[in-house]
Amino acid sequence: MRGLSVLESFMVQLLIYILIWILNDYVASLLLLIVPIIGIAILFLSFVFELIEPSKIPKSYYKYMLTIIFAPLVVAVIYFYMNGFQLDWLE
Repeated sequence: MRGLSVLESFMVQLLIYILIWILNDYVASLLLLIVPIIGIAILFLSFVFELIEPSKIPKSYYKYMLTIIFAPLVVAVIYFYMNGFQLDWLE
């Protein structure tokens, strides 16, 4: 069985984040702060470890990590634009 391609993974993440933003923008805001930071940290550590000791990690791993970082950011920008840059939990 073949896994998801990078684009398919990105689209699935977009769908999940859109549903979270629609259902609860407070939780989505927290995820917006947490998920990309953790993704950046893991990606940075992966690059550092790869420089120290080269491994056989496929290049698609780094592409998947970038989708983890950018998917919540893309959905947040779209949500903020469509919602007039207002969050319900700030009112």
